[in-house]
Amino acid sequence: MLASYGLRPHELFAIDLQTFCNPDNKFYLVYLDPRLTGGTKTGERKCGIPPLYPPWIELFDLQNVKMPEVTGKLSTQTAKIQIRFRNTNIGFRPYDLRHAYAIRGHSLRVPIKTMADYMGHTVQEHTKTYQRWMDKNINLEIYREVVINKPVSNREALKKRVEELEAENLVLKAENETLKGTLIRYQLLGI
Repeated sequence: MLASYGLRPHELFAIDLQTFCNPDNKFYLVYLDPRLTGGTKTGERKCGIPPLYPPWIELFDLQNVKMPEVTGKLSTQTAKIQIRFRNTNIGFRPYDLRHAYAIRGHSLRVPIKTMADYMGHTVQEHTKTYQRWMDKNINLEIYREVVINKPVSNREALKKRVEELEAENLVLKAENETLKGTLIRYQLLGI
């Protein structure tokens, strides 16, 4: 859930699982219920938080997530997550998954305002926090995708398709004329 939704570790305990697992939730949006944690850092995000890679829902079997029983303070529960990451030598901290979510959003060209909403930030806070994570390689990768390997615009694609259809139409007209000629010959011969 941390990787798929860019949540703060303590927000795991604020996920409205009933809404998340509802079959009508076709986009796998996560909604946070701050009452479950006594309030989250930025409160409830009314927009819903989408996964940037929807296939991860199935890959990580997130629809069958079982929340552990929360006992004690929220800070204690959050600390347990951090300790678990450290003890399993996973090589990064839980909060790093949130940073990775922001970078994925940037790489996928999700508008900054939209990413800020997903992450519970203002645009200013989002920009200040995550610009430092955008290194030279990420920026070059985005440049390569957006500028160098630029997808054909809709107008260009439509123009090309029209040209293809016009060429196909000429071929079909020629074939039609050939068939007409054959039909007339057979009629003249009485066949």
